[in-house]
Amino acid sequence: SNKTRSYILENFFSFWADNKHVCTGSVLMRTDIVKEIGGQRTDLRICEDLEFWFYLATFGQWGFIPEILFVSDGTLVTKKQGWFAKNKIRWQMSPTVEQWQSRILPRLNHEDYPALNVARGRVGWISAYSRILSCDDLSAKKIVLEYGDFFPKYLIIKLAKLGASSGVIVWKTFCILLRFKESLKKIFYSFSETGYKSF
Repeated sequence: SNKTRSYILENFFSFWADNKHVCTGSVLMRTDIVKEIGGQRTDLRICEDLEFWFYLATFGQWGFIPEILFVSDGTLVTKKQGWFAKNKIRWQMSPTVEQWQSRILPRLNHEDYPALNVARGRVGWISAYSRILSCDDLSAKKIVLEYGDFFPKYLIIKLAKLGASSGVIVWKTFCILLRFKESLKKIFYSFSETGYKSF
């Protein structure tokens, strides 16, 4: 079976659309190709890894080696830096969908567009969410209205789409409640990072 042997993906884009995840630490790349394409974009602070995987896939096929070659715990870095401090910077630097897809789109085959739309939905929601948390509600609403059909099917996203299409007051209320929800998370993480140490 494919779970016990190395194999080449027929199409990375459809694979990603079905699984919606590639772990950064699990990827091995050919150095010559990375140098040729210029590596990851340093101007993207969110979804830069996904942009790179999609762009990289336009230069050749992806394959899998069914062995554990790398183990990492990203929560250690987050705890050291502080969850809210880390993400506040990222929210403010979140790209638009257009910025994110700018070097992928010219190289993509037409049959790969459905998979790109899944990625657009993921990136679009992250971008809209980040803008709401940065109090840029207007541009967040624009993203929800433009790319909402591609967003993942979560309850909070359904509420965002409803709010964006229901008028200014409803949208503003949704954004305020979302920021309040995030502030509760900030309190929780602050306590979990420092509170338990005092016991």
